[in-house]
Amino acid sequence: MKTATQTSSETRSTTITTAPEELKLLKIELDKLELEKLKLSKILLYLQFIQLLIFIPLGVVLLVLLTRHWDKILQLLG
Repeated sequence: MKTATQTSSETRSTTITTAPEELKLLKIELDKLELEKLKLSKILLYLQFIQLLIFIPLGVVLLVLLTRHWDKILQLLG
């Protein structure tokens, strides 16, 4: 049966890579993260566009209702 120190040292010896290999792996990971960031920013822009499509007409309708019933609103407010 192996002890914890033997197992961890064996694991460390198999995962140790040279600096250029580790740099290459880090660059690949960075590229993946940048692609994910681009995907998320595209989704964010789409959601902001949908938000504008919903809230601008809603604001216009609210403004029209306020102007049409302005005298009733003033009476309610006193």
